[in-house]
Amino acid sequence: MKPLNLDEVREYVNENVVGFHQQRIKSLEELDLRELLTKNPYLFRAKNIMAAGELITSLLDAFLSSSEEKIFGDFLEGLALFVVQKTCNGHKSTAPGVDLEFFNRSVHYVVSIKSGPKWGNSSQQAKLEDDLKKAVARVKQSSRGANVQPVLGICYGKTKTRYVRGYLKVVGQNFWYLLSENKDLLLQRKITLLRKIAADREELGVTLIGESITGGHRRESKTQTPKSSRFAKAARQWTAARVPVDSPGCGHQRRRIAGFS
Repeated sequence: MKPLNLDEVREYVNENVVGFHQQRIKSLEELDLRELLTKNPYLFRAKNIMAAGELITSLLDAFLSSSEEKIFGDFLEGLALFVVQKTCNGHKSTAPGVDLEFFNRSVHYVVSIKSGPKWGNSSQQAKLEDDLKKAVARVKQSSRGANVQPVLGICYGKTKTRYVRGYLKVVGQNFWYLLSENKDLLLQRKITLLRKIAADREELGVTLIGESITGGHRRESKTQTPKSSRFAKAARQWTAARVPVDSPGCGHQRRRIAGFS
């Protein structure tokens, strides 16, 4: 296994973490108000949300929270593929359910990557087991006598490495060590890089997200998004209201949304 050049990791993270913020903005730009309002209204009513503006803000927070984990998980999976390409000449797998393959110390690894430890229900775990078994059989059929190791690699967490359902489950730092044989520096450097770059990008991301909702003027940036969208227009109408349900002059449509009647 070749040593990992941390400068290359830094460059990769710097170039790709911005995609995390761009995807957040894109998810808002493509969001329709009707889709946003499919969230359970009684949950927000129980939280004593009485104004349209508060409702929209809470709905957006819930929407972003559910989508951000997947977006950032995709980034971590891409980072894992980048690392193994640099250290073992690994490659993205074409087998169903398998993300990457690499060869190290006479072992052919077939790896399925999940961003976090809570990744699926029992049927999804059973499907993964079946996919990895088929991938192992394929490799052994093409290379007789090959030593093939199926792996479930989880990007973060802290669990002992162990065999589960016939594959090796490797979590957190142990997973990054499997890809790089860098015992300590990779995870520490990755966290440092993400913290620094996220701080640099967060202001831009938050600004653009806010402006995509409010329709305000945007700073010059390569990550600008179109000023108009179906959701941005509708969101501006409701966030500008911020009128309690029982206020005089409150229209029927606004009462309906704020009061969930």
